[in-house]
Amino acid sequence: MDPPDVLAPPTQMRRRRSCSKVEGIYIFTIFLTILSLLKLEPVARNSVLNLNDNSNPNIDLPLQESNNDLSRITTEKKKSEKKLRPCYITVENKADYHYEVIESAIMQFPLLWDTFNCSKEDTIADVALAQQHRWAKNELEPWQNYFETHLAGTTRPRTNGDGAVIHFGSIQNYMNYSRAYDAYIGVSCDSFDWLGQLSKGPNQYCVLHGTVDKKIMQGRKKSLWEQHKERVCWVSPMHPCYFIPSDLLQFKPENFRKGDKLRLCLKASTPTTSLRYVDEGVKRLQQSGEPNIEIITMGRLMPIMSRHSPLYHIWSRKVMNPTTTNLKK
Repeated sequence: MDPPDVLAPPTQMRRRRSCSKVEGIYIFTIFLTILSLLKLEPVARNSVLNLNDNSNPNIDLPLQESNNDLSRITTEKKKSEKKLRPCYITVENKADYHYEVIESAIMQFPLLWDTFNCSKEDTIADVALAQQHRWAKNELEPWQNYFETHLAGTTRPRTNGDGAVIHFGSIQNYMNYSRAYDAYIGVSCDSFDWLGQLSKGPNQYCVLHGTVDKKIMQGRKKSLWEQHKERVCWVSPMHPCYFIPSDLLQFKPENFRKGDKLRLCLKASTPTTSLRYVDEGVKRLQQSGEPNIEIITMGRLMPIMSRHSPLYHIWSRKVMNPTTTNLKK
């Protein structure tokens, strides 16, 4: 008897059943994977990842609520911060000259703002003019009128770019101030004991117009100089700290027509050699017509009214008063 092919069919059937189980496992795995993917949700753009919280690492915050919370926190922070008071500074001109420096000192003198504990973006600037030392002529009243007419009540940023904004205040009496100041800036310090002025306190500042004596820088007062020199500044670039007094008086230009009075303002202490340029200018005006000229002197009367002045020799007969000369051909 030949038994060859009797067991072949069962063997083939077992192999097909075995393949069906593997395929079923693959299909079941793919099905579970698809289900798991379908359950995932997109993560919001503003989700917060807390690395310290292993139990719930993804905290999904709605975008609108997050922005509202940030705005609320910022507002509360601003309210909680203490608002700084305005800064107060004053410029003192006790010696009754150097009026041309006052406005520039307000706008440019380098101050130690960080030591003031106030808001430099809201700075009140007052001016204290001479009370006793009337050494100059025709300067105090015109400058005070200029301040009250053109500066008082106005606001503008400082011209040195330090971020401070100046609100021009009022004219004060330095013998009886109405308030305390964060900075007292003296523009005529070197007419007095300026080291003594600086020694009054860290809120004292000085504008110097000349070189510091070597006896101060190297002598017994050297320690005082080293202590206060950071609060000293000059109006010349020849010194380590300086500012250029370029913030000068501003006036609207007047319409000038031929025949109108030409008013010349001269500094009376101008050297005689410089006055010759004025003499030549007046002569040129004479050549072009008959000028009506008024010369106003400011400061000391000498040497402009001396016999050595070329203007005195030319116009001496037309002198109307000690400070004003009406000149006509």
